[in-house]
Amino acid sequence: MKIDDILRRCTEIKRERRPVYSNYYNKYTGRDVEFDVIEGEGTIVFGIQEEFIYRIYFCSNNLTALKDCLEKVHKNSVTDWVCKGEIGEIGDIIEESKWKRYAEYIRNTVPVKKKMKKTRKKTRLELLLEEKYDPECAEPAEESDIPAIRKLMIDTFDPVNSEILTEEELRKLIQQKTVWIYKVEGKICTLYIYRIEGKKRYGAMTYNCLSADYLYNVTRKANDISNKIHKPIAHYGWIDVNNKKIKRTLEKTDSLQWDGVKNHIFQKL
Repeated sequence: MKIDDILRRCTEIKRERRPVYSNYYNKYTGRDVEFDVIEGEGTIVFGIQEEFIYRIYFCSNNLTALKDCLEKVHKNSVTDWVCKGEIGEIGDIIEESKWKRYAEYIRNTVPVKKKMKKTRKKTRLELLLEEKYDPECAEPAEESDIPAIRKLMIDTFDPVNSEILTEEELRKLIQQKTVWIYKVEGKICTLYIYRIEGKKRYGAMTYNCLSADYLYNVTRKANDISNKIHKPIAHYGWIDVNNKKIKRTLEKTDSLQWDGVKNHIFQKL
C-alpha cells in the first residue's frame, strides 16, 4: 500500500474520537514508497524494509486489534515508541504481542547560550579540554569520504538502535556541512554528524577512537560554526539509559538534562 493511502486510513482512525496510538511521524514522503500492511478494527500496522532492518509503524484506536496485528509481524522486525515519561499500557501491548524490549533511550536537551554565565566552577576536565583545544583538528567531510564513513558506521554501530545513514542521506548532510571529521594518516578517527531541525540542532552521531580532546575539538568547532550560521536555541541527542560513561561525563559539565522524553525500541521475537 502506498503511503498516501496509509495516511488516509490513519486520518479515518483519528476521526473516530477515541484515544489514538501512533508511532509514525511522516518519515517517508515519497508517494511511490510501498509498505506491507496488516489491518484490524481501528488499526493499521505497516512495515517497510530499510537497508538493514524491517521497520514497523502503527496507528490504532483499538489496543486489542493492535495486539493481534503486531503478533502477525514477522520475526526480527523493529519498532519503537517515543513518549513523555513512562511508557504505560502501550508497552505491555507490544510485549504481549511477542516483542522484546531491545533498548531504551532518554532525550537530552540543553540550551544553546550565546554567552555562558559563570554559574559554576569549571571541572578539571573542562579546563584541560579548553586548554588543549585545537580548531585545526576538525574539518567538514567531503563526498569522497562517504565510503569510509559508511564503513565506519556499519562496522561500529548496531542498526537496530542506531541510525546508519544511507549514501544519499549522508551526501545531503555533507553538502549542508553538518558532517565533521578528523583523520590520522587518511583514516577517519573522529566523526560528528548533526542535523538542523528548525530551531533545534540534533546530534545524530559521534565516534571517536582517540583521546577525548579530539572529539571535543571536532564537536566544538562544528557547533561554534553552527551557532553562527543556524542560530539554534537548543541542542539535543539520545542517550542509552545503560551508557553510564556518557552520563558521568555529561553530569560533570552540567550537560545531563533529560527533558522527560524516552524512546523505547522493540524487536519481534
